[in-house]
Parts: sequence; C-alpha cells; structure tokens
Amino acid sequence: MDEKQFRELTARLDAIIRLLAINVATGKTSKERIELLFDAGLRPVEIARVLRISENYVNVTLSKLRKENKAEKEEETKPDQTGA
Repeated sequence: MDEKQFRELTARLDAIIRLLAINVATGKTSKERIELLFDAGLRPVEIARVLRISENYVNVTLSKLRKENKAEKEEETKPDQTGA
C-alpha cells in the first residue's frame, strides 16, 4: 500500500467513524453526545469534528463532566451522616 492509498483509506475510515458516531449519539443532549464519544475513545478534536462544534466547547464540557464525576464519587464515599 502506497502513501496515497493509505491516505484514501484513512479518509474513508474517518468518514465511517463519523457516521457511526452521529448515529449512536442521535437523540441525546450535546453533553451526553460528548461524553459518549469520549468514552468510545475519540479525542476532543475528533468529537468536535464529528459534532461540528468547537474543540473548546468539547474541552469545557469534558472538564465539567470530570468535576461532576469527582463530586459524585466524593459523595458516595462520605460516611453516612444519618446516625443509623
């Protein structure tokens, strides 16, 4: 496989990935789409390209999701304060 064929194959695979990602993320909020695609292994720049949004928006959303997840984990590990 020469360089031109490799680039062509890569472009086709990229298009397939985009189409699959869009199909999977249909009917979800933008936050849910970003989280889903990130969990599927796409990088922020790829998510931005797939969803046609800015990479900055993706990064900010991912940062907020990390903070939410951290807060949830901290809440789960707090000792029970009900006295039971």
